Amino acid sequence: MGGIEAFDGVDTQIKGFFVCGECASNGVHGANRLGGNSLLEGAVFGELAGKKAQKYSFGREFLPIDYNTIISDIKLIDKIFDSQTTKNFNAMRISLGKMMFVNVGIERNEEGLLKAYDYISYLRSEVPTLHCIHKERTNNVELISILELRNSIEVSEALVLSALKRQESRGSHYRKDFNKTDIHYEKSIVTEEMKRSILRLSFKESRWLYRLRSIFKQKSI
Repeated sequence: MGGIEAFDGVDTQIKGFFVCGECASNGVHGANRLGGNSLLEGAVFGELAGKKAQKYSFGREFLPIDYNTIISDIKLIDKIFDSQTTKNFNAMRISLGKMMFVNVGIERNEEGLLKAYDYISYLRSEVPTLHCIHKERTNNVELISILELRNSIEVSEALVLSALKRQESRGSHYRKDFNKTDIHYEKSIVTEEMKRSILRLSFKESRWLYRLRSIFKQKSI
């Protein structure tokens, strides 16, 4: 259904970083999922992630602090507090949600997806100018909302680009202009941020499908 790419259930490309729940893409539900069935990701993989994290951290030292990242984040926060724009970030958040529901919801097509991408590009250009009216830096709800909006825009862009690239209908992804399942798209789409705001999409064969094919191939020999 989408999320952070997970290997063997909870492992990621980052050593020591494990994922579980609905943020993880572990493939157990395939291309669709019934409402309420997300309990599996939280209960089963939550326990697995906890055990792996405990095992990984045992006897290890903390990694050196990446001060460049800290300085970059501090500059971002300072900019949010110092900016003087009058843009309403709450209205932008609501409009993003409505736009995604209409154009990237249950039914999709190229026209709607391109419209969504154009709007996301517009929001991305406006987000750097957003600022907090209240200047308190501790437990600032406005700051949290602005940072969440930035993240929502990035996730929305990855979702829209993936939906455009998958020119077929499969599971919960239904395109009116490509309403049939295409065997050539029997793969997962991986989205990577190469650098700030630059995304790269690639197809990757489903590990579950690969395992099943290997099993059947061995049985047929």
